[in-house]
Amino acid sequence: MLVVAIGGIIAATVWQVRDLTPSKPGAYFTTDDGKHWFKDDPQKVTPFDYGGKQAVRAHIFRGQDGKEFVGYLTRHTPQAAEVIRKVQNRKPTDPPPTPAEMGLAQGGREFKRPGDSEWVPMQRGAAVQKITNITSPDGTPAVEVE
Repeated sequence: MLVVAIGGIIAATVWQVRDLTPSKPGAYFTTDDGKHWFKDDPQKVTPFDYGGKQAVRAHIFRGQDGKEFVGYLTRHTPQAAEVIRKVQNRKPTDPPPTPAEMGLAQGGREFKRPGDSEWVPMQRGAAVQKITNITSPDGTPAVEVE
């Protein structure tokens, strides 16, 4: 009887740990304003072409009811994307990025909620904070899925 109980505890623990371990590392992206999403390489610079459509980063959240949803979307400005791609493709003999380029890359993100028409630049901090402050559709707290 004790062996069966211990076996059950071990099986339950393994199941919980397996459930917490991501099956495929990556980031989430969408091509349809968050209606659907897919996992891909987190190093991809957005927007990028995916099946003939422009993909942007989708930040997925889970509510207390367990349902997942897109809380907000992010993308890079064309200038930031250019610098990031330049850094990613840099050869050892290439000069390092300038401080101005690094500033463009770090500050060149835009945010929006699914359904919004306007992308908000990172420099509009208060507006970005409103976009990234996410609760579930039912008003309960939500946690970002990573």
